[in-house]
Amino acid sequence: MAAMAAGDEHASSEVLRGLARHLNCLNEDNKATRKRALEQIKRETVDKGLSSSVLQEVFSALLKPLLKCLSDPMERCRETAIAVITEFIRCVPKPEESLPYLMPCLAQRLGEKEILEPAEELRLSAVEMLTLTVETCGKHLAPYLSEMINILQRTIVDPFPDVKRESCKCTVKFAKCVPEHFHMQAESLVKPLMQTIAHQHYRVRVSVIETTGAVIQHGTGKNVDDVLSHLAQRLFDDSPQVRKAVTAVVGDWLLHMRDRYSYFHKLIPLLLSSINDEIPEIRLLATDLWRQVGAQWEKENEDDIKDKMDFLLTPPPFYPPGVERPGLGCRELVIRNLGRLVPAITHDVTDWLVPTRVRTSQLLSVLLLHAEDHSTQHLQPLLATLYRACTDSERDVVINCLAAAKLLGNFVPPAVFLKLLLDHVTTPYSSSHPWAPLMVLAAVLGGCSKPLLKPHLEQIANTLVQPDVCQEYQQVMYLEQLLACVDVLLRQCDSDCGSVSLQLLQVLVTVQGLSTDTNLSEKALESVQCLSKLLCLEEKLSPKVLSALEEDSQMSRLLACRSLSTILRLIGTSLHPKVLNKIYPELLKRLDDSSEEVRGVALQALGLWLSSLTKDYNPALCAPHLQLLFQQLLLHLDDPDASVQDQVLEILKKSSSVHPALLRREVEAVRDKQRTPLYCDELLQHISSLPTETTADCPE
Repeated sequence: MAAMAAGDEHASSEVLRGLARHLNCLNEDNKATRKRALEQIKRETVDKGLSSSVLQEVFSALLKPLLKCLSDPMERCRETAIAVITEFIRCVPKPEESLPYLMPCLAQRLGEKEILEPAEELRLSAVEMLTLTVETCGKHLAPYLSEMINILQRTIVDPFPDVKRESCKCTVKFAKCVPEHFHMQAESLVKPLMQTIAHQHYRVRVSVIETTGAVIQHGTGKNVDDVLSHLAQRLFDDSPQVRKAVTAVVGDWLLHMRDRYSYFHKLIPLLLSSINDEIPEIRLLATDLWRQVGAQWEKENEDDIKDKMDFLLTPPPFYPPGVERPGLGCRELVIRNLGRLVPAITHDVTDWLVPTRVRTSQLLSVLLLHAEDHSTQHLQPLLATLYRACTDSERDVVINCLAAAKLLGNFVPPAVFLKLLLDHVTTPYSSSHPWAPLMVLAAVLGGCSKPLLKPHLEQIANTLVQPDVCQEYQQVMYLEQLLACVDVLLRQCDSDCGSVSLQLLQVLVTVQGLSTDTNLSEKALESVQCLSKLLCLEEKLSPKVLSALEEDSQMSRLLACRSLSTILRLIGTSLHPKVLNKIYPELLKRLDDSSEEVRGVALQALGLWLSSLTKDYNPALCAPHLQLLFQQLLLHLDDPDASVQDQVLEILKKSSSVHPALLRREVEAVRDKQRTPLYCDELLQHISSLPTETTADCPE
């Protein structure tokens, strides 16, 4: 060993003797001379394959003159000097011996307010050399903490993007190799990092985010609030790589940051927001990290939750189908922080930026899925948030919020949500958007199961049918939501809606009557037809409406006639013949009403009554009813009002196809008495023009 050491010492001396002239040339004024000297030094040392021990001796002797060359006016000389020093640091066994001279020099070149190195490529080489120094010297850099921080503060905001990225790489390595010292000055790197986090190059943004993760992780933890808003903005970044970096950093903090429990309520929303990212890879990463976070919390708090473990592991009844239930730890984390998360959601869901509102509305569903029935205690602010969000001009925000409302229906007891929602329906939150509570109600009802909803059907239907609910507004949007509430009840409770069929029909008739939108009217008609398939509607409907035809109030009689017209238009074809035969006599009575307006509406209703007769209405079996109808209508061909005569004639023509033979006999009987012969002739001519099979005698 001694012989080898002596040999290395001799070899080092020989190398240095050969370099003596080149070292002297470094002080020459001629640029070319200095350049050649540096290139020769490089060839005779790092390029020559000398042993590491020899290189160590040579490096110690050459370091000062090489560092001096970093200030050379000639760019090529500075470039060569950096390359030589870098190779020495890479190859020597004890690079840390160079630190007392290297670090002050680099701090002077890179850590001052003014950039001394004008060439950006050389600044990059110098920072790469610093990164190599961190890798090779490790903990030996602890005494040079201030120099390192000064350098990184400047280079992170360097104009050259590659320098920024290399500086971030260097920062991460430095934080990991001297963690017990790094935290003392980590705070001073936050500002330059946040100044760079929105850089136009996505690779720079990724590097800054990853570096921020390391700086906070190895810092005091006091600067989390200073970076959260910046990281939250990067969740909307156009680059998937950037969003993935944020997800990874936040997940790492939730798992490993020393003071993470203090920041759960601020970090959880960031990670859960990525669960709905459009990129599958990011969604999977976020989901996996969140599972790890929940499992770790569960393990750390095992004693705290062991008493309710069995209860918490059992899924609640009527859990949303096709949805994987989050783990116990994940649910508990959300539940314990929900009080702080809801106000933040309320604030952000009305943000002026559309992407923020969309993300927030997505996050709301994720939180409610975790909170389950614990969202009950936050129901008031949640509903207020949903009312505002469902009026958003952005369709995705509305869709997401209605999905969240449906989850409330899944988990919150109907007695609880109906107490608030129905009050809000009768007294809307906003005069400009009175339909918002109805929209939310429809969504919540859509999430509630049939067994739980059934006991409350009457309460809901009675609220919807109130005049100040179903007749107060004529906005298409309001009527659409009113219809949506009825539809969801029919869909969720189907046959059980028979007990409230009359109230629901009143709502549907009102929607159809008030709507100026053709599509909405058609939808209301479809709902009425669906409602009519329940076989108890007729029994409830007829007595109430028909009795109203006898009211002393002219307005009541008029509205009753209009209601019958609407009912016949909507569900006339589905009414049983017995029900139909109870309606027409009451309408005939109204033809003698003291009000001309009532008479006119009654005639229209009779026309609709005839349109309601289907193949199930047997003219032969119902001949007595048809005979009474024809006789009464023929009497009104003598009405003093010519317009009434014309209406009656048209109705009789319409009825001629029902039982032509019977009508012919009644018309001929009237004509024989010399009453209204002109109208009778016209009617008979019309009957004769009907197809033969239609006019054939029917059995009496």
